[in-house]
Amino acid sequence: EEVFARNPRHPGAAHYLIHSYDEPIHAPLGLRAARVYAEIAPGAPHALHMPSHNFMAMGRWQESVDSNTASAQAALDKESPGRAYHALWWKHYSLLQLGRYQEAGRTLKQVDDLEAHAPSPSARRHSAYMRASQIIETRDWDSDLLEDFDASDLRVKAQAAVLFARGMQMVHKGFAEQSIQLVRKIKR
Repeated sequence: EEVFARNPRHPGAAHYLIHSYDEPIHAPLGLRAARVYAEIAPGAPHALHMPSHNFMAMGRWQESVDSNTASAQAALDKESPGRAYHALWWKHYSLLQLGRYQEAGRTLKQVDDLEAHAPSPSARRHSAYMRASQIIETRDWDSDLLEDFDASDLRVKAQAAVLFARGMQMVHKGFAEQSIQLVRKIKR
């Protein structure tokens, strides 16, 4: 706070303040930093993404969409798709919260298209999170987004997201035993 008060264009101070207030109760305190951080470094994908930490915590979904759209575009302009995945994931979640399911689906497809041209564990991990969220948030229990999606080589968090979404699909289709088997996989 003291550094930011002395120099409100200090990128490190803005960054740390955003993270310091990165939860719903204190997020309004980080808005000053969030509003200027993207202006301090307008060509830096991460700086463009950071304000969305406060926007999401406050339910300012459209501002989060805008922040992450700019971040992803800056990364793609720099031909660095790996830096776009995180922003596209957050954009996707914000679109789901706005009920803009088709646009969220297009954002998921964008990640999958990027991954097809430049395969990476990061792209697949983000696709896993987004696929699971798309199913859960839209309550599309018949979705085939995870039908052939193998998450076994991904980080535990991504595997758990996939297993949870598949489990929810099984529960809603009346296959309780299959959902219990998926839960057991998560516990391992």
